[in-house]
Amino acid sequence: MRLNYEVPYDSYTIIEYIIRPIGLNGGTVYISGLVSLVLFIIGLRGLFKLERFQNTSKILIFLGVVLIAIPVMQWTVDAGRTTFHRINGHELQGVDFVEGEISLSASDEELTIHSSLTIKDYSRRQNRFKVRLYLPESLQEVTGKEFYDFDRDYITYGNRGEKVITKQVSISLEDEGVRDDFFRVQWHDQDIQYKLYNEEESITPMNRGL
Repeated sequence: MRLNYEVPYDSYTIIEYIIRPIGLNGGTVYISGLVSLVLFIIGLRGLFKLERFQNTSKILIFLGVVLIAIPVMQWTVDAGRTTFHRINGHELQGVDFVEGEISLSASDEELTIHSSLTIKDYSRRQNRFKVRLYLPESLQEVTGKEFYDFDRDYITYGNRGEKVITKQVSISLEDEGVRDDFFRVQWHDQDIQYKLYNEEESITPMNRGL
């Protein structure tokens, strides 16, 4: 199950780096998910065959794995990461990526980029930082801008607390052709990178495309 844990500052899990998602008919197929499911089933069958569980209901074994074993494993990983960051005195480096996404909407005069970034702070103290959004490559070509800086500071408070950072960036549209370009380019399958930074540290969370 550890293969399904995300790489630090990255949306890809370990197994997704081994078996990459593929694009198919405008969608995304996560073959790694099938591999994880097969491994999970093999593991369960192995538990069913253990002598100590021969007289135990298979349903109870399944529920025990799903409701107890997997959450305990996740808690153990979180506790280990918290200890690691505290021992090394990490501050902003103890903040990790959970989820990030952008979407677009447009009127006749402007286009709006809606950004949502969820982070989790494994450090033990308050962190204050700024945020920068790097656009997918195709949107960079249309806008002529590589990134946008958010116009305020953000704060997390450690202790594995999660924070959702939302931002809307408005871009004036010079002509209808530019507006059409935004919705024509294939940016959905491209990387979206963020930068969280202050005067001492910086990290670059990445939401992976294909």
